[in-house]
Amino acid sequence: MKRTFQPSVLKRNRSHGFRARM
Repeated sequence: MKRTFQPSVLKRNRSHGFRARM
């Protein structure tokens, strides 16, 4: 979990940008 774990990204792509940047 880096700074990418923001409310904006979670609401837009919960598993799209979150898993891609994991």
